[in-house]
Amino acid sequence: MLMDKQEPSVEKSLQIIEELIAVSLYCISYLRNLFSEKNYASGKYYDTATPTSSSNYISTKKLIRGVSKHGDLFINYIEQGIFQAIELQYLKGISFNIHNDTDNPFEVSESYLFGIDYGNSSVSFNDGSEITVYDKITQNIQGIIKRLIIMTQSLDLVSEKRFFTIRLLFNDTCPADYQPPYFQDASYLEPNVIKIEADSQGLEIGNLDTGRDQVKVHMLIEKKNSVNVVSIDPLDLLAEGRNYFEEIPASSLHLGEYLETCEDLTPTQIVSIHSDETNCKKCGTPIDPVAYGYDKPIWKPITCYGCLFDSKLDPGLVLLVNIRKMWNYYMHNDEFPSFEKISDIIGTTDEVMIKEVFNKFFSNNILITTTQAMFSTNSIEFISGCGEFIPNIDGIIANDGSELRKNKQYFIGFVPKLSQKLPFFSYDKTLDSIFFPNFKVQRINFVLNNLKKFKNFGLTQDDYFKKRESYSKIDNDPKKPSGSIYSSSSKLSSTIEEQSDDSSATTIDEPFTQDVSTTFENLSFSDSLKFLSQSQQPEKKKKKVQLQKTYSKKRKISINKEY
Repeated sequence: MLMDKQEPSVEKSLQIIEELIAVSLYCISYLRNLFSEKNYASGKYYDTATPTSSSNYISTKKLIRGVSKHGDLFINYIEQGIFQAIELQYLKGISFNIHNDTDNPFEVSESYLFGIDYGNSSVSFNDGSEITVYDKITQNIQGIIKRLIIMTQSLDLVSEKRFFTIRLLFNDTCPADYQPPYFQDASYLEPNVIKIEADSQGLEIGNLDTGRDQVKVHMLIEKKNSVNVVSIDPLDLLAEGRNYFEEIPASSLHLGEYLETCEDLTPTQIVSIHSDETNCKKCGTPIDPVAYGYDKPIWKPITCYGCLFDSKLDPGLVLLVNIRKMWNYYMHNDEFPSFEKISDIIGTTDEVMIKEVFNKFFSNNILITTTQAMFSTNSIEFISGCGEFIPNIDGIIANDGSELRKNKQYFIGFVPKLSQKLPFFSYDKTLDSIFFPNFKVQRINFVLNNLKKFKNFGLTQDDYFKKRESYSKIDNDPKKPSGSIYSSSSKLSSTIEEQSDDSSATTIDEPFTQDVSTTFENLSFSDSLKFLSQSQQPEKKKKKVQLQKTYSKKRKISINKEY
């Protein structure tokens, strides 16, 4: 039946929102292997409300009733519990959470957020085009599902201890005693928390506008092995309307063949979209993803550093790029290269640069010297991660502090590779996330923040303060160019003092005071040192200031009933 070009009715608009949420949750449950394959039926989602045999579609999965009680209950969560709350227009948001550890039931590894806004449409479909309103909406839903599928199926495999929770957040119109079917009150339950990168707190999968109502779909993924993480309750982002999410352009997602062959794949099959080389999205220059900090599949075109920094590169960034190249070579090759080969890997014959690369490796115990060669059993071959090293330049300092003599043979080990089979070899794995941050969204401030971590890693306290003083001198220079790579962090103590004098500052239900010297909990090590150095100056009197609590005030929340 041909649809007209008028906005949907209230009832139809809510049904469209229900459709997006249901298809999304069923696909996520399939891709994250929450139920066995037999619980699902294959389906097709077309890009038009009136499909024909030639219409474009994507393959989807839907849970079917009668296969397992767990699958039936999941269907009830959606089609009876969530749908009722939507139809009554009480539901403000959904947090669908994947947990990987039953011993820590409130820690979340993945959170899929759906924020709903009723009667606050920002678009009109009366634009005079021939395409129907329902075609536009259907195309939008298909695009969101595409993004959700490609992002979800590119994640690491879930653990055997996996389980899920569904938390519902209600708006102010919801009666205090209301509970949707198959849900129970969780307003006083300990909140879920997920550790995420402070610089990039989530991904915006898409925004559906029906002409009457809106639903926004977001995704949060736990950040591991990083020094710059924060722990948040996913519902905080929905409750407070924070706009921390980075949008993913549909054109940047390489769907491969997955969506055309969904029926033949298992939930554990992952599409690889990584390539050894890509091109800058601005100038087209070839880019080695490894040099830009990617040791995982790239799902979005990136910008070369020349374009990102207008060809004004910090020497520290050049060093970091070359370290990444050498790290990647050692990790994926058993041969330990000669110095001539090292020049080819890095792409430079600059002896100063080569010396700095190896001094950084040795100082952080990434490379170590050994007293004798380590060979495989009954073999003259080095064990994986070991080899010989003959420096042809002076000035390389080994991990024990001794200078390696030019043209002398040494036996060395690459610890990240050795530690895979020999656990007694270890290094600070914080370096993994510094060398390979795998930015999902590449922005200049993310690159600069990562560079700052690289520069400050392993510094003693005295070294840090010396470096901090040099930063301060640059910051005080009024002629310093905007966006300088050497700009220091904001001065935390002065910021707090200014806030304490602001009568219009945000208040909370239960205000509390806290000494500024006790606020290191949420700071990185380097920022803690800076904070300490400023707050303990004798000429300044310590101030008691009002800070915002890390948890939110009580609000109406429900959680799915257990099996």
